[in-house]
Amino acid sequence: MTDSTAGKVLLAIDGSVAADSAAAYLARNADALGIREVDILNVQNVPSYYTHAEPGSPIPLDVIEFSTQVAAKAIRLLDMAKVRHRFVTQLGGPADTIAHVAEANRDAEIVMGSRGVSQLAGVVLGSVAYQVIHRTSLPVTLVRDLSDEATGAVATREVHRVLLAVDGSTSARKAIEYVCNLARRGARLDVEVLNAPRPVPALCFEDQAMADRYYREQGAAVVDEVNGALRDAGVHANVHVEPGDAAETIVRVARGRNCTRIVMGSRGLGSIGNLVLGSVAYKVLQLAPIPVTLVR
Repeated sequence: MTDSTAGKVLLAIDGSVAADSAAAYLARNADALGIREVDILNVQNVPSYYTHAEPGSPIPLDVIEFSTQVAAKAIRLLDMAKVRHRFVTQLGGPADTIAHVAEANRDAEIVMGSRGVSQLAGVVLGSVAYQVIHRTSLPVTLVRDLSDEATGAVATREVHRVLLAVDGSTSARKAIEYVCNLARRGARLDVEVLNAPRPVPALCFEDQAMADRYYREQGAAVVDEVNGALRDAGVHANVHVEPGDAAETIVRVARGRNCTRIVMGSRGLGSIGNLVLGSVAYKVLQLAPIPVTLVR
């Protein structure tokens, strides 16, 4: 992350409860995270006779008015938290436009609802969010549609408590770098580092002490690397090595430690090479009641 991008994020909104929850999340945590400015983006996928207009043609007034209504709650929440922002409407395909605008604006991160206004009730990850993850190299923070996050007064948090899940993969190392960069730009962080190795059958061990020693040794190389990077960035972390189903363990520890969000790589060591979103990350998105940041 360069100085030009530090402290500036893109908030993609579409009028959904999840998008308003994403705005509330930023409003509550912007100060603790050192966020100086939020680019609010609403993308209107309007009929082709608008999108085929001459380059530079003004956006039709009715589209602007509707987009302004969509953005009203997000703007109000950020105003209440005194977070500087600017709002823009764009025409086009939502995922491609979100990815393009974030990179063109040199935003450090994309924050958005996990599903939009048109998604079925049982769907955790909407098609636009899924496509954005695949189209951008930036970290993407996905916020679920928790209605209590999107209503009422905004109470800012003094400290941002992060569950950082690590497994030694390349994307996990990128997640470590992401958290270190947050600290370097002045974020006030409490970090819980978790390595959740795959459990070995109990009959392989003479007793529980042997099992505990095995898992400590397996996790040592991973967590020692994390501790060193965080220490260099001025961050103290609590370390957990807990065997079990990776996604379920990540969510359980995050709950138990009252974390504000989960940060993890988009795919781990066991993911197929051409997959951007691994099975563990997808399951965490399904289970976690708090925002999840995926780092490629």
